[in-house]
Amino acid sequence: MSARRETAAGDLPDPRLDARRESRAWWKARRGRYNLALVAGGVLAFAGYCGAVSICIGRNADPDVEITIFTMAFQAVGFGIALLLANVFYGLGPLAERIVRPSRPEPFRQWLFAAGLVFSLALIAVIPVWNLYDRSTRPSLPLREARGRTWTFPVS
Repeated sequence: MSARRETAAGDLPDPRLDARRESRAWWKARRGRYNLALVAGGVLAFAGYCGAVSICIGRNADPDVEITIFTMAFQAVGFGIALLLANVFYGLGPLAERIVRPSRPEPFRQWLFAAGLVFSLALIAVIPVWNLYDRSTRPSLPLREARGRTWTFPVS
């Protein structure tokens, strides 16, 4: 008896189709872990953002910065869109495997998964890291100047 299965028509199955199915199954099995890591990274990024705002408020670096329900909702919507986009790119894993055609797919998949996850987490961390840098390098305003700021608008 042959080690290969025969199809209903009596033809041997295409090994490329089996490889594609295996690749899709591998990536599908790890999508939940990927999304969980991104959500955890998003929570940590928001905590970092809150820390940067706290530093800003404590130093009077920018008297207009604040965290409100509106800013939190805006960031949540933005993070949701970013998660959708990250999952679109995650779906390119099997495509990359078909293009590269590695001789050993398992190590390639593991490397690509890790590289994509690290890149995605780094993108999430950019905003709080940038805010922390920006807020910590701004000169502090004297308290009276920060609280007594008035805005004037030119009249046409």
